[in-house]
Amino acid sequence: MQRVAENYTLGYNESGVESAILAYRGGGVREENLYKKGIPVFIGGPLESEMMSSVFAALEWGPDVIHIHRTGYPDKDSGKVLRALADKHLKIMETNVFGRFDPTPDGGRIDIHLLLSHWCLWKYQRWSSRMVPQPIAVVVPNAVVSKEFYPLSDAEKCDVRREWGVPENAFVFGRVGQPNRPKWSPCIFNAFENIAKHNPDVYLILAGLPSSYERYIDKLPSDVRCRVRVLPFQYGDTRLRRLYGGFDVFLHAAQIGESFGMVLCEAMLCGIPVITLATPCKDNSQIEVVGHKISGLVVRDKKYLCEAMSILIKDRLLYKKLSDQAPQWVHSQFDISVVIPRLTLIARLLNSVRDRDEIKASLLKSSEFRGISEWSILSLELKRSIGSAPVFEEYMRRLVHMPLLYDIWRKTKNKIIGARNVLNNL
Repeated sequence: MQRVAENYTLGYNESGVESAILAYRGGGVREENLYKKGIPVFIGGPLESEMMSSVFAALEWGPDVIHIHRTGYPDKDSGKVLRALADKHLKIMETNVFGRFDPTPDGGRIDIHLLLSHWCLWKYQRWSSRMVPQPIAVVVPNAVVSKEFYPLSDAEKCDVRREWGVPENAFVFGRVGQPNRPKWSPCIFNAFENIAKHNPDVYLILAGLPSSYERYIDKLPSDVRCRVRVLPFQYGDTRLRRLYGGFDVFLHAAQIGESFGMVLCEAMLCGIPVITLATPCKDNSQIEVVGHKISGLVVRDKKYLCEAMSILIKDRLLYKKLSDQAPQWVHSQFDISVVIPRLTLIARLLNSVRDRDEIKASLLKSSEFRGISEWSILSLELKRSIGSAPVFEEYMRRLVHMPLLYDIWRKTKNKIIGARNVLNNL
């Protein structure tokens, strides 16, 4: 979220739309770069007084439109911020990171919701279908600064592999992620073990692996375990580019899927094809971001990961095609030069039009936006992937996206969290 907020802000300024950053919960590693670029930054803190002080300072700056980044879930801090902004009668657009629906009055203060993929839009529309009037929601993906990521030279690739203790001619599967357990999946270890048994030159590089996952490595046979390298999470575009560039394939599987997947785009810009696991019962934007046989392979179920890995090891023509197409795909779909014009169009529209119905009509007339995401279209992406779905998946997908069941689950979850907080404070 921080990376994308920075990309959006710099992109707005470069396109002639003056912008500033409000980080009402505190600063971070990107703060210094924003100052260097001359971007006004208003920094809050963990205390409510610090948070609201930064909000009021930002309001003094005099914005016309607010672009807020939220998980999509209601939370007390963003609610206070939204109420303060609404008191000034400012127009508010939301990048809804996880496609979740906020039925509270605070969520109703948002004029337009930007979803990161058509998968996110479909989920959001399912969960908000009982609302009258319907919230305005369109797809605007995260913006990627493509110029920071590009393929390594052969010499650079050899240097990176030498640092890892990996042979130059090895076939390397790699995974980069936050050290957050749900953002990974144990299935990559099973798949790698099965592939490594028959391919002695195959290696696995993992950066940002949660410590709780190291036990899966310990269970691997010794001749397979010796070909696994665990690296700390990498910060900075230069380091990340070197990391991606040392891979042959980015092997992606996450228990909760992806609402977008910046690491996927960054790897693809480096000419690295992606194998990704579909998770339609969870977040599933990864299959849209990658595109089956566009810049990688989409796998329908974890038991088919080995098949996809084997295909890219053996089919050099397909591998070359995907490697060449991957950077072009990201440039055409997610580059900042593609995304920022959509955002500025929405911001200018919000600033000039006061009626939400008129805003919705204007957006849906534009060829840049599709306001409805249909399952019949999304399901075609799944049908094109490798393998078939588990039997129970279709039933689970229907259940978790029923509005009534979603409401019950959300309220139950909030009660459990509230009860835990009370117990923790005793």
